[in-house]
Amino acid sequence: MTLLPHLYEIDFWGVYDRGVPNAERIVFRALQPIELGRYIVASGVRQPGGVVRLLYDNVYWAPEVIIEPPAWVFLYTAPGKPTITVETITQAPVHALYWGKKETIFDLPEVVPTILRLDGVYIAPEIPKQLRESDRQAILPKPKQGDN
Repeated sequence: MTLLPHLYEIDFWGVYDRGVPNAERIVFRALQPIELGRYIVASGVRQPGGVVRLLYDNVYWAPEVIIEPPAWVFLYTAPGKPTITVETITQAPVHALYWGKKETIFDLPEVVPTILRLDGVYIAPEIPKQLRESDRQAILPKPKQGDN
């Protein structure tokens, strides 16, 4: 199990209008200036003990946009075009983003969004590495004593 540090730069409000086409959305606020392109949102299934098991192939990668407090982010699960509006009660900017799904994602209460910050990268080499004889000897299991 991988445990990651808590993201203190984001105030996660939750999922609104679960299961409602074109209205289902994830809502959060920036508590400090953040570059959204360093974050992904993944859906997962809540497990006992508060652990979430992420679902494969269901990830949204945010655009490279700087968000500053007190801005809101509304990530709609439906298709749409990103816009910036003003929240009616707080008068704070709202960055409306769209995941592009044809169906809702969070119909069931145990399916939850998870925000992850990307802090590292490893890019594959252009030319794949070749296994040398010395590498082969180092990684193959050693014969047990008594084996012939």
